[in-house]
Amino acid sequence: MIQANTSLYGDKYAELYKNSPHRRTLANANMTAEAKSPACGDQVTFSGIITDGIITQLAFTGSGSMLSQIFAELLCQYAEKKPASEIFKLTEHDVKTLLPLEMGPTRFALLVFILNGLKEGLSSHA
Repeated sequence: MIQANTSLYGDKYAELYKNSPHRRTLANANMTAEAKSPACGDQVTFSGIITDGIITQLAFTGSGSMLSQIFAELLCQYAEKKPASEIFKLTEHDVKTLLPLEMGPTRFALLVFILNGLKEGLSSHA
């Protein structure tokens, strides 16, 4: 079995990857969003419960690189309990703030793609 190379991202992110508290599907979700990268095949599906414009619960499932899965977890942690409209204000700079790792343009573009997938899913709730 191939092991994920956790040394690239440090212990904090390796632990988050192995034990993502938001990695699950919400059975009673009223929002779903999918981001599947055509470039690398990484896939993240968000499910959420939005009540009066507030993201009360957010979860994800997915496959692909550690980076995409860690970022999905960090997005869930950030977005939960916030107005959906606030997520639309997130920029590329905020992506770097949420996951402050050195990365090339292709990996960075993947994270922006995942953020935009979540925004698309939230569009009818903002």
